[in-house]
Amino acid sequence: MLSMDKRADWSAGDRTSGDVQPTVAKRHEHGNSSPRLSIITPSFNQATFIEDTIRSVLDQGYSALEHIVMDGGSTDGTIDILRRFPHLDWTSEPDRGQTHAVNKGIQRAAGDIIGWINSDDIFLPGAFDAIAATFLDHPTCAVVYGDYHAVDEHGTILYSTEGFCGPYEEMIRWWDYTYAIHQPTVFVRRHVIDRVGLLDESYHYAMDYEWWLRIARVFRFERIPRYLATYRMHRDAKTFAPLEQFVYPEQLRASQKHWGRIWARRYWRYKESYQTYLLKKPKETLHNPALKDWHESAQRQPR
Repeated sequence: MLSMDKRADWSAGDRTSGDVQPTVAKRHEHGNSSPRLSIITPSFNQATFIEDTIRSVLDQGYSALEHIVMDGGSTDGTIDILRRFPHLDWTSEPDRGQTHAVNKGIQRAAGDIIGWINSDDIFLPGAFDAIAATFLDHPTCAVVYGDYHAVDEHGTILYSTEGFCGPYEEMIRWWDYTYAIHQPTVFVRRHVIDRVGLLDESYHYAMDYEWWLRIARVFRFERIPRYLATYRMHRDAKTFAPLEQFVYPEQLRASQKHWGRIWARRYWRYKESYQTYLLKKPKETLHNPALKDWHESAQRQPR
């Protein structure tokens, strides 16, 4: 675990009450050959954090870009923030939840490369250049992911993870820690979505994992060896929810769709592996054991 006084450095410029015009922090080195990126941000009542998310996209200085915000009808000042950024393509209307909002954004996107970031997370400087360069240098690459920091509500790094991802057959065994992917670091070519479809709206916590399994069945995930994003852990975030109660059941449901027919040897291999995990696993409701002190402290804080 990194020092608790270390903070991720993503900010470029101070907040302002006036309209924020898109500025180019640096000239993108690929020029006119840059693939167009579509960034989708689902949002609902995240006025505390969404400006940092927007700025982390804007401050990339990447010109071939669209940033789509699908807001679920926020009433906490989020809309006032969105209006200050003329470059945004945003809509605020009731929806069926986060997964539905992401799907609406994907359907609206016009980019060659598509990714999404939640309204309390952050892209790190240089992320888009690294992503674009990887896709340009490797034309057959369809999906990328990278490393990430977990941060608290103040931006203090709680822990850092170098991403990794086993092949499809291993990703199915999520209980064996066969992958470490943070959703905002994942970018796909448009033809990936054309092939595997949108997110499954019946999932509320593991919609990304369920989608990744469908992708991994067809395409290989390629790692970019650098820190691309952070995800923010705070008591109103889904990451604060007990994994045993909310996340693990959805991950298991997603995984079981890939075990095969009940009479197949493959099915029983996965079933036996999962049952072995259940017998040996400790009771653990946190994303990372290093978060134990932080989680207990956050629970004690008054709302």
